Amino acid sequence: MEHKKEAVWRPEVHFSPNYGWLNDPNGLIKLDDEYHMFFQYYPEGTSWGPMHWGHAVSEDLIHWKELPIALYPDDMGYIFSGSCILDKENISGFGKDGEAPVLAFYTSNEATTHQEQQCVAYSHDRVNFTKYDGNPIIPGPEHSNRRDPEVIRNDIIGGFTMILTEEERIAFYHSEDLIHWEMSGSFAPGESGLSGICECPCLFRTETSEGEKWVLMISMILTEEERKKTLSVYNKSGYVMQYYVGDFDGKTFHDTEKADVPLLVDYGTDFYAGVVFSNVDYPLSVGWLGNWEYSADLPTSEEEFRGVMSLPRKLSLVKTEEGLRLKTEILTENIGFKKSRKVSDETADINAGALVLRASAGGEGEIIIGNGTHDISVKITETDYIIDRSNSGRMDFNEKYAEERLGIFRIPRQSKSGNLKLIWDHSVLEIEADNGLTPATLFAFPEKNYDRVSVKGNVTAEIFE
Repeated sequence: MEHKKEAVWRPEVHFSPNYGWLNDPNGLIKLDDEYHMFFQYYPEGTSWGPMHWGHAVSEDLIHWKELPIALYPDDMGYIFSGSCILDKENISGFGKDGEAPVLAFYTSNEATTHQEQQCVAYSHDRVNFTKYDGNPIIPGPEHSNRRDPEVIRNDIIGGFTMILTEEERIAFYHSEDLIHWEMSGSFAPGESGLSGICECPCLFRTETSEGEKWVLMISMILTEEERKKTLSVYNKSGYVMQYYVGDFDGKTFHDTEKADVPLLVDYGTDFYAGVVFSNVDYPLSVGWLGNWEYSADLPTSEEEFRGVMSLPRKLSLVKTEEGLRLKTEILTENIGFKKSRKVSDETADINAGALVLRASAGGEGEIIIGNGTHDISVKITETDYIIDRSNSGRMDFNEKYAEERLGIFRIPRQSKSGNLKLIWDHSVLEIEADNGLTPATLFAFPEKNYDRVSVKGNVTAEIFE
């Protein structure tokens, strides 16, 4: 496809659609040697529209190939977010010729009444999907927020569990056949964290030094009052991803950690709706890089797309002085960049576009990526990281994007390790700080590609490009 504008903002190593609008990752699943990523997609323009499920595959989670659209809107409504599982035993009965079907669980959203109901579709070839003629499998009322089903195997009491958002709570449903579901429990995030309209729930198990634990991740639309609770740990955005650590008894989730502050999956402005892959050996996540406060106006529409996915993230729990905390390892090995040089207290030219920078801070310092006119900086102090994108490039496309609360923000350090990894990719910055305890993701839109890195103070960095 010929694009109207020379690409300055389209990422090299992050997935974006060739054309159109993208948001939440859906149905992440590994099948044989391929990773399948479905996603919220509008193929007819770069603004949000009637949602489809787009589809892409990759062997290394970096290089993606777009496939035909998997699910189209229908008489029941738009195709909202959900999940996929491989029905290995053909419990659903959707299998054919001895082949295990792939089941896609999704929410149908009726555009006029906003009735949200849970549905299922199945595939025999992993590309083309047939919607179950008995949908919906869980009916829903009009004008509701009941969506984004995640289905997992339940090896505690048998059968399967669906995790579903219902307004300001998480609901758990149980099924023996993947078609008929009964509610088994619920969890209210506001009892020990932030509250608001819940979206895109994700429940996974992981081993820790204290034995097996479960993590529940929730994307959340905060009220103005709830935003005030995040002032010490966040950038005052109205959209966050938080997580809880606890136990799952097969029927519902129990928050056993009960942290004193909200536990955030990402501390930047532009990471949302992250979920994990099904059918993999460890928690492996991808999230949507976006923020509903301004994503509808991102200038990338000039390059015929809006919407980017994060790099893959390996998730685990580690013991800290405050308790068990989520560790995020942003996986960059398959990018293939080679080390070009080491820099310390100097400015180095870089190839315009994308890079990975590994830094070690022995004290206070600063890392600046820019082009001589615009830049984005990460300051390291004894207690905080201060991220400043207020002079990073285009700021005029949305009033909220240009506000100081989203342009300069302070993140408390959770470790004194001083190790950071920065991935800059044309318009996306992903940061892995404090050995993965403090990830942060944000956009910046320079008018021309950044072409230099400055390292100041007690910081040494290696550049890979």
